Amino acid sequence: METILDHKLRRGSIVLTLEPAETQEKLHFDARFDTDHAADVLFEQIVQGFVDSDKSWAWPLLYERTPEPLLGDLHVGKQFRMGYSIPRWEDPLKTLPEVVYNYRLTNFSREDHIFEYEGIGHDMAGGGLFHAATLSPTASRFEWRGAYQSEPGNEKVHAGFKRYLPVLFEAFESCVESGPGEVHQTQRLID
Repeated sequence: METILDHKLRRGSIVLTLEPAETQEKLHFDARFDTDHAADVLFEQIVQGFVDSDKSWAWPLLYERTPEPLLGDLHVGKQFRMGYSIPRWEDPLKTLPEVVYNYRLTNFSREDHIFEYEGIGHDMAGGGLFHAATLSPTASRFEWRGAYQSEPGNEKVHAGFKRYLPVLFEAFESCVESGPGEVHQTQRLID
């Protein structure tokens, strides 16, 4: 595996690695940062982001959101949708039109603070796992890792991931650090 991005956050990091293959390579991401929120609080806010992102103070609404609230209880097999507004790198104040992808919940445990999903019909097959790890009764670690497939040597996909992941997870970290109350979300200028 080759590390193609090792980006520092204020209290953590994002690592993107490439697993080459002849037919389908995999891009693995691992984002983590420490928070001053209990694991159960952080986990519920992230889950709320998947259910109805407009009601989560931890969710970076500038870049990702639920297009409609998810109804019913969460359980393995439950399907949900996420909309993405990716910045236009050549003009950071503009975003591309929102695209929506479908996902399926493959593992879910409030007790263990785990939310795992896979893409359904996603252009790049894959998925991810979110975990809120307990550091102390009042602190936790945000952990989000996953992998997506792409055609071998697709530099456009590599470049997109290398630019988008820092923007996305810096926004997550900022939202989480701001905590409950009015959601303060500002667009980061992309260099």
